[in-house]
This record gives sequence, C-alpha cells and structure tokens, in this order.
Amino acid sequence: MKKLTNYKKFLFGFMIVGILVVAGSVVSVGTANQAYADCIIASTLRVGSSGFEVQCLQGIVGVTTDGKFGPITEAAVKEWQASHSLVADGIVGPMTRAVLNAQGQISGSFPAGCSSAIGYSPLTGVKCDDTGSGLPAGCQPGFMYSPLTGIKCDGSQGGSSPTSPLTGGAGSISVNKTSSYSNEEVGESGRDVGVLSFDVEAEGSDIAVSSVRVEFHQGTPADEEDMTDYIRSVYIFMGSEMVGESDMDDFSENNDIFTRNIALTDAIVKKGKMQEFSVRVDAQNNLDSGDIDTAVVNVGISSIRYKDGDGVTSTDSFTLDIDDDAADEELEESFTFGTFASSANIELKITNGKDDEEVNDAHVIDIHSTDKTTNVPILSFNIEVEGDSDIAVDSLPVRLTVGGAQDNVDEMISGISLWMDGDKVGTVKMTSGCVEDGAGCAQVGTMETYVFQNLDLSLDASDDYEFLVKVDIFGLNGAGDVAEGDTIWAEFGEIQTDLSQFDVEDESGEDLVDGDVTGTVSGEASEVRDSGIKVVFISATAEKTAGDAGANQSDSGSFVITFDVTAFGDDVYIDHTAPTATGGITESDINPTPDAGLGGTLSTTITSPSGANDGAEGFRVRENRTERFAITVDVRDGVVDLIDGFYDISLGSILYALTDINGDIVYNFNLREFKTPQVFLDDNE
Repeated sequence: MKKLTNYKKFLFGFMIVGILVVAGSVVSVGTANQAYADCIIASTLRVGSSGFEVQCLQGIVGVTTDGKFGPITEAAVKEWQASHSLVADGIVGPMTRAVLNAQGQISGSFPAGCSSAIGYSPLTGVKCDDTGSGLPAGCQPGFMYSPLTGIKCDGSQGGSSPTSPLTGGAGSISVNKTSSYSNEEVGESGRDVGVLSFDVEAEGSDIAVSSVRVEFHQGTPADEEDMTDYIRSVYIFMGSEMVGESDMDDFSENNDIFTRNIALTDAIVKKGKMQEFSVRVDAQNNLDSGDIDTAVVNVGISSIRYKDGDGVTSTDSFTLDIDDDAADEELEESFTFGTFASSANIELKITNGKDDEEVNDAHVIDIHSTDKTTNVPILSFNIEVEGDSDIAVDSLPVRLTVGGAQDNVDEMISGISLWMDGDKVGTVKMTSGCVEDGAGCAQVGTMETYVFQNLDLSLDASDDYEFLVKVDIFGLNGAGDVAEGDTIWAEFGEIQTDLSQFDVEDESGEDLVDGDVTGTVSGEASEVRDSGIKVVFISATAEKTAGDAGANQSDSGSFVITFDVTAFGDDVYIDHTAPTATGGITESDINPTPDAGLGGTLSTTITSPSGANDGAEGFRVRENRTERFAITVDVRDGVVDLIDGFYDISLGSILYALTDINGDIVYNFNLREFKTPQVFLDDNE
C-alpha cells in the first residue's frame, strides 16, 4: 500500500460515475434526495472483512472504497455509529445494518429490498409487486425458516433451522473437545480470535444445530470480573463459516459467570459426518494493562440444542466447572489477553535494500562544480512487516554524517528526501527537522539526525518495502562549503527507532515498542568529486605455473586482476608504476606477502589491454571514456625459499592524478571483490 489516497476526492468520483450492487440487505449509496441502485449488506462486517459489501459500506461512511475493512474504515464506522446513537464498536452487525436499512434509499418505487416486481423482499418479506401480502422477514418462497430471524416462514414459532430438509430418522450427536485452540492469547482489538473448539458428530440422521450455550468466567479473582471489560462480541463458527453471534453485553451474569444461548443458522452436520465448531471472540480496543498482564479467562459450552431428521428437538447438556481450572474439563478451555502487538506477532525488520552495493558501499559521487546535484541516493534499506497487523508510519528519523571541509551537515547538503518503492513520500525541513541540535537546527554539527514528518504511510502485513534516502549536494563553488574528497554517509536503525521522533503504530493505534523493531542499515563514507574515476571489476584469475629449473622446480603462481576505469569531469592518469605489496597506499596486496618474511620473490606489472596512452607517469583515460587495465603478479621461489601455502592477490587501492604526474589521489572504494582465487604453491624441497 502506498501513500494513502485522498478518499473524499475518490468518493466524489465514485458517486458520479457509478453505483454498486451486491447481495444481501439494502443500503443505498448517495446523498439526500438522490436514488441509486440497491447496495446490499447482509453480513456482519469488521476489521479483516473484504469484498463488495465493504465497498458499499465505505461509500456510506466516506472512506476510500478499496473493499478492505482496515483501521481507517473502522474509525469511520465508529464515527458514523456514534452520530446515529449506536454503540461505536466499529462492527457492522444487526443493529447497525437495521439503521442503515431504515435510512437507505432504493431506486424506483419497489418495496425495500426489491429491485423489480418479481418475488419477495429478503429484508421485509413483502411481495415485490407491492400487493401488501408477503412472508416473514428474510423468507423466500420455499424457505422453511428465515435466515435473518430464524422464525418459521409459515409464521409459526420456531428456532433457527436449515433452509433444506434433514435426511434420516431419529438422531443424536457425539461431542468432543479438539485441540485447535489451547491457552490462546487474545490481543486487544483482536478480531475473531479462536478460544475453544469442539467436534459435533451426527449419528442416525442429519443434525441441525440450532443453538449453543456459552459460558465465560474470570479465572484470576484479583482481576476484573466483568467480561464486557475484556470482550466485545462472541461468535460461533462451523469450520470457516460464522453461524452465530452475540454481543457480550447480551450475556446474563450470575455469580460472575456470564452465560448466553447463541442461536445458530444453517449449522447442519450430515449423517455420519463430523464438523468442527469453535468459539471466537472480539476483544475490547483498550484493555487495562493490569488485566493484560494477569487475566486468565475460562470459556465453556454447557449445552447444545439440535434437531434430527424426525423433526425432534433435543438438548445435550455438559457438566462444567468453569470457575475452576477450565483446561481440565471436556468442553472448557482457558485463554489470556495481551497487547495487540504481541498477539499479532508484529516485527518490523530493517535490512539492506536492493541497491545496497551501489548506494551503501563506499563509492565516488560525481557532483557539479557550481550547481547543486539533486536526488543523490546515500542510503538504501528495506522494511519488512512481519505478523498479522498493518503498520502506519507517520515520522521516521535518519542520521547523516559528513567529513572533510564542513563543520555542519547543512554546509554540504541543501535538501533530503525519502523514497518508497520508487515514489517520493517525504522531505525534511532543513531549518527545523534536527534532532541532535534540538534548537531549530541552529547548531547543526557534522553528525545530525533529521526527521521525515507527516508521512502518513500504510505498510501491509507480511509485505516489504524498498526505501531510498536521497540528498541534494551543493556544488564545489556553490552556496555551501564543499571540497573535492569530502565524504557523506547515512544510517537508519536501532538508534533512530529508539527516538521519540520515530512514530509508527500498529492497527490498534498502539506505538511499536523497541522489541518490535530490529535491524540497522549504515552506509559507508562516499566521496564527492567534480573530477575523478569510477572503477568496475571485470575478472580475477589465479594459475599455478612451472617454477624455475634452477630452483628445484618449485611452484610459481600467476595472478591477474582486470578492471575498467571511467573518467568523469576531466582526463585522468592511472599511475603506471609497478604495484607494490607493502600495504598502505599501494595498488595491490598479496596474501601471504613474500617480501614480509615468508620467502619468495614478487614481480608486478600494470598494463592496459584496451590500449590507453602511456604517458610519462601514467596511463591517460580521457573524460567520459573507459579504459581496461590488468594488474599481473608473478610469485615464485627465489633466493629465499617460498613458504608452502595458499596464495591470493587483492587490489588494495589505485593511484591516479589529474595531470601526467605520479599518482597523488587514492581510489580505494568498492574493491572488496577485486580479489583472485587461491592456489597452493609448494617450493618442492
């Protein structure tokens, strides 16, 4: 998910160009005195729901109609509920749907729920031809029971029942607790969290389970006893389908045990088959921290009511000891509460980005002599969102460090921007966005943390995002104080995410804590130059060769490193002095080093296979041209015996100059891979 869309603008366009028709109850989309085709919501909608019904709801409450019920939609629903004297719980259940239905406008003059004169309304049961006769709410011709109310469609009394006949004769059920849920942790604002599961097997006939009696009890007497302080809603699922629901407010309380018969709809178990049922809960949004730490809640099923193929209704009861250790009982279980972050297993992982080598490794930055060089990448990092919660990022601090002629970061750079997946998502206020200074950036130093504020970014759970920090660098002769060879690098990680300016929240609106965020990405010091070289590795080889005849045919080795040099800003001269192996500012290193007490002799040369002009002191590389170079190292037995061992050659640095003199500028960036394979050399004594 990228930067959040302007939902008011999007909604306006939606209302003009189209309408939304889905199945279920009718809710109109539009403004007063405007008629639109039916918009239908038949399901209970909450965070995690998706589809056309959610799009319809989003159009009504005024948020982006993306069909995903997330924290923004939930907040808008709460506001709408509060404005209509409903419980502002963010769940679109029967009461909320009823108000939506009562206020909805239907296109044409057909009864509510009808779009033509054919059939019956699934909302009210009246005939769509408006003759005034009809069926109970939710019934259609041929239905035995209403899927909305559970009453019989012939008008007689009865509980919830299937809309298709049951086969078989007399029947019964066998019930066993399953292990799908055991000592679960329910996070605050958690939705549909399973806490108890059990199998129902139909014996003798098809079985329609019409209700289950659910009981809750606080297992830790020191904590709050009232279950409504913990739980908002309770659901019964058959497999993956919700077949019953109840608000916790509707439970009856007796001696601190909260009980309710929850009616089920179309919960049919076929003869000889088994179905798993589960009790799931929605937690309150703001749980008391003390209760989160210690509360253990017991849940149980004390009875199941069902109908068999003969139409006989029976009730099986189960002995509970719910105010004791629920885990010991057949149809009882215990569960606890935790913070939203802990239950959602949230972890924000910061790692090197895909441009790590190009951006984070030390390199030369080609800048202009007078004008600013804009959008120069100096840090590449990736953020991965692990767990079950989306993440909202509002502000993010990044540390910059400069080295060289400047006393302050802002003497080298004039602007900083943040990019996510190729899009610019934030900028820094250079005059006020400082952290270390703390005085409106009046005393910026060579190390300064700047904050990207008001980002309003939403990062989806189980997804990752590529970020780049880019800077605008003053020219060498511009308004800043920049000189050839000055350096700059950036960092984002543990230090920055511990700052108060790091503002990141989970879906529940809680700030991520230190343990939820891991990883640090630091760039290396990169050098700014108006004129210089860029070097690209081509190849590195190592070959074992025949030794000298006069030296007992000892082994010798030939090592070659090949690379390309491109000049920018001016012509350059690559020093053609034979590379040495003494360490420090040299052009090659050999490991082990023969002239450092290990024995043997070393012969090195540098050539230009591409034919670069060899001047008095160096090979000339013309501006904006590329020349190829090869450093060849010959290692063999000599006056001092060669030490047996594995040998390799690595390139330590390259000397160059802007005129044909001995190299006076050292290039030692991005040379990690400029290294040959190893070969074993033996003096054959």
